[in-house]
Amino acid sequence: MLDFTEKAKEEILNALKAEEGDDQVLRVEVNPEEQGVNRHSLYFIPRSEKTDKDEEFDAGGFAVVVEAASLKMMEGSTVDFMVSAQGAGFKVLPPKPKLDDPRAGDIQKVLEEKINPGVAMHGGFVELIDIKDDRVFLKLGGGCQGCGMVDVTLKQGITTMIKEAVPNISEVLDVTDHASGTNPYYQPGK
Repeated sequence: MLDFTEKAKEEILNALKAEEGDDQVLRVEVNPEEQGVNRHSLYFIPRSEKTDKDEEFDAGGFAVVVEAASLKMMEGSTVDFMVSAQGAGFKVLPPKPKLDDPRAGDIQKVLEEKINPGVAMHGGFVELIDIKDDRVFLKLGGGCQGCGMVDVTLKQGITTMIKEAVPNISEVLDVTDHASGTNPYYQPGK
């Protein structure tokens, strides 16, 4: 299903206490047209507004309602509450890649804690796709897909941070189809 970190649960339970009405549930939705930080919506609704297309489950002290189609897109994801220089809020983290490489966890941690909060300011996100030998393969999405500054971001930011955290990585490669990007943060003048 969908997991919630302890911090996210704490924030949701506190918010529920402040909500009016006793029968509130947390609705989580996916907008498949969006990518990155704008893709998910979380908000409270009265249980009476739940539809027959919704699935409800207990997330540890509160009820969550998700449309069945959205649930399939979020399976294995985790909802976290993050505080950064840009503010605080809920973020739905994608399922962790099922890679056998023991370095995957360290690389994923760098992506979640250092890289994605920075590129999220521009509507972007970075996903770990694979690790082969000493090479890391990433996919950039949202505002990063099709951005004219992606090479600079990759070489001077992402690669540097990954190599600092995992020194035996020699190369970080971008496997994104940048030609299909529709909403880059940086768009060159015409």
